Parts: sequence; structure tokens; C-alpha cells
Amino acid sequence: MRPVTLSLLALIALAASTSAAVIVVDVNGRGDYSNLYVAVNFAEDHDTIVVMPGEHLVGFWAIGKRVAIRSIDPDNPAVVAATVLHLWLPTLVTSVRIEAGSTLDVAGLTIRGASFSLIGGTVVTDSEVSFRNCIWLDNECRDRSGGAIRALRSIVSLDNCRFLDNRAESGGSAIRADSSVLRLTSCHFEGNLTTFVPRFPEEEHSRQRTIMADRTSVEMTDTTVIGETVYFDQAPSVIVDRCRIRHTAGVQALFIYECPDAVVQSSEILSIGVGPEGGTGCITSGANLRLLGCSIIGGTIGVSTQYPWVLTARGNLYYQNGYAMYVDRSPDSGYYDVRDNCFAGILWGETFHPFTGFYTLPGNLRVDPRVVAPGSWDLNGTPESADDLYTPGDYRLRPDSPLINAGPTDLDYGPDARDFFGRVRVAGGRVDIGFHEYPEPGDLDGDGDLTWFDADPFVLALTHPDAHAAAFPLADRESAGDVNRDGRFDLFDIAPFVQRLLAGRP
Repeated sequence: MRPVTLSLLALIALAASTSAAVIVVDVNGRGDYSNLYVAVNFAEDHDTIVVMPGEHLVGFWAIGKRVAIRSIDPDNPAVVAATVLHLWLPTLVTSVRIEAGSTLDVAGLTIRGASFSLIGGTVVTDSEVSFRNCIWLDNECRDRSGGAIRALRSIVSLDNCRFLDNRAESGGSAIRADSSVLRLTSCHFEGNLTTFVPRFPEEEHSRQRTIMADRTSVEMTDTTVIGETVYFDQAPSVIVDRCRIRHTAGVQALFIYECPDAVVQSSEILSIGVGPEGGTGCITSGANLRLLGCSIIGGTIGVSTQYPWVLTARGNLYYQNGYAMYVDRSPDSGYYDVRDNCFAGILWGETFHPFTGFYTLPGNLRVDPRVVAPGSWDLNGTPESADDLYTPGDYRLRPDSPLINAGPTDLDYGPDARDFFGRVRVAGGRVDIGFHEYPEPGDLDGDGDLTWFDADPFVLALTHPDAHAAAFPLADRESAGDVNRDGRFDLFDIAPFVQRLLAGRP
């Protein structure tokens, strides 16, 4: 890891490349300002504010600003960790506040220690802001929701950001967004906690939420949420792609309520709850949900639906759940299109419980998916389910899995589709069931198919693995290189590779 140092040449180059000002904030007094709040107040549109490493005991308040705020090296984790906005002092500014049509680009800061009654770590109102490589750590909104970020009528984009150990009283322990647009890419949420003490069991389910999006369009890509529920309420549109949502709070992992257009694809939805009320992977109510190519695992209930709704479930692996699906009994329940899935390891012997409504159920498999390392239930030696606990495993497919090339043939995934691990979604001409696309044997350039263009990458992968990984990041070297399927990629795979090429990939 690089040391935390200021590159004077980088700052000079930045200043020379733009007519706007570069403003340096240094708590030691060696910059233009020693106080970030003052620097933002005096900055003009298109200025860049460079925040030096140190503990800045104040936040900032942007009203109608159009500026960039960044650390000296936003791509260096050591710099990000050392450039801290510690928001614990009773100053005029009680948080990071971005208001009144501001457009900010923020990169490489750690926002820590905000603890206020009505405001969490960051408040965004009627503005557009992007955060890149930022950390929210140990912030709290004591009387409301939105421990790290609270957004209202705003566009908030988060790229490679982390939310750790934030708290809120009434939900949204990390993020609360209302009437906004929320975009999350490659973010990580863990240890965030709702502090509300429920008066009765129903309140426990409604309060424990890491992310709350109310009337907010949401795009989540390559993002991990470990802890409480991800909750979408009346969102105009929802896209969850290649995400891992693992709840540990004894409630549902993903809740989609009255959303007219929701897509969850190539994701892992895993419950680590205890008992019949503590392990639902995904709940929908009044929603139109397309659930495509996901692995839904370990829940007391995999997917629970409440009327009215439309549920399209295609190419999913429902594995080691108590019940795979729990469907409301209302006579006007909704419409189901549940096809080309795999239901396996059902704990209590029933796939659907109970089941009403209009539905189609062709092409579903009930076979052992043969994953790398199955998880396991601990029933604690009792017939009661309240003390049952699920321990997760590794749900990538083995080379002998019956789910390989067994998914839907009538869905257009497109050339840019990726599986959970970021690799080509359709390999070998047909999509696999679940979130993992097993590579075509010999496909060492990672394009999803075996051709003569794989010859040079095959040699490179065999002789210089690091160089191959750098040149072909989408290739799964170990699995694709193991052409003879003996569990290793070695010299014995050369002959089978050549044979498959000559035979036109049998």
C-alpha cells in the first residue's frame, strides 16, 4: 500500500488543466484553508477542493454549489482512511449537508462519528451528488431514519463506497431516500443497525432496514448488503443486478412493495435468520417482479408473495429453503410465471405453500444442483423451527452440475450480460440456472464461447497465470482451463483442448 503523501506535481497538473481554482484544505494550516466548511462556503462553481489527510472536526454545508471535493488520492485506501470528516463537535454545521440545487462530485473521504437527533452523516436535498471511494463509519440518526445518508428529491450516485456500523432509530440505518434516484455500484454495507425497540413482533419486521427507498428509483449493481433488510417502497423502477443480499437480523433480505417494474437478476439472496419468522429471502407485495438467474438460499421461505402481484421467476436456484415459495391465499392472488428453475433441498418437503392464483409451472427441475460447497441447517435437535439456523456455503456450480446449460432459452440476455461474478452470462450457447455461469471448457479469453481465438490465451493461462489474469479479466482460468474435468488445470488439459477445437466444440 502506498504511503499517504501529497503529490505536488499532481496538484500542479490539476491546476494547470483548468481555469477554475484548486483549493487546498489542511488542518495543519499549510493550505488555503484549515476548515472545510469555510473552503466550501467561499468556493465558486467548478472549483476543486482538495482535502489533505487528517481529522477534520467539522463537515460542510453546500447551498447551490457546483464543486468537486476530494482527498489527495481517492484511489488509495490508506489516503481515504486517513482523510476523515469527524462530525462530533457542536459547530454551526452539524453534518454534511448538500442543498438547493447543488451538484457535487465527492471522492476519497471518510465520514465518521455524526450523532444527531434529526440528521445523520450526510443529508442531500434537491441536489445531484456523486460519491466515489468514500466511507461512512459509525454515524447515527438518533430519532429518525438515514444514519449515513438521507436523500430527498435528489439524485445520489455511489461508486465503490462502504457503509459500516451506522445506525438509525426508525429504519434506513445506512440510507434513507425519498422521491429520489439512487444508484449504487460496487458498494458494501455491513454492521449497520436499526436501534428502534419493537413493541410487538410486527414492528420488528418493519423497522430493521439497512436501505429504505420510498418512491425512489433504484439501480443496484455489484453491491453487497450484509445485515438488515433492503426495502423498496412504491419505487417507480428497481434494478438489482449481480448483488449479494445477506440478512442476519432475523427478517427478510429483500422487500419489494408496490413497485410496478422491478428486476432482480444474477444475484445471491441469502437468509441467515432463525425460525419461521426469521429467514425470508425475498418478499413482494403488490409488485411486478421479474426474478431472473438468481440463487435464493437458506431462508425459512425463499420467496413470499402477497396479493396483488405479478411474479415472473425464470432460471433461479431455490436451494435449502424451508419452503421455496410461500404464496398468499387470496382468491385474487395474482399471476405467476415460474419456469426453468431448480428447486432443491426443500427442508419441509413442500416447494409451494400454499398455492392459488393463475400460474404456469413447466420446465422446473428438482435435482441436486451440485454446488461447490452446500450450506447446512442446524435444527438443534428439536421439532420446532424457531431455533433452526442456516450456515451458508459456496453456491458456484461444479462441472458436473445438471444446472449447466439448463436455463431459459427464450430470454434475451444481451451481449453485455454478466453473472454474479462478472463473467459472460451465457456460456456454451445456453444460460445456466442460478447466479453462476459455468464457463465453456477451453474458453480462456472469457467471451463465453470456445473458438480458435482461445489458443493463445490458453497457452498464456497455462504458462503465465498472472499475465493471463491481467489480459483476460473475464476468463475463469481454473474452471475453463480444466478441459478434462479432473479438478486441475495442467498439462493434461492440452490434448482435450486441441481435440475440442478440432471437433468444433462437441
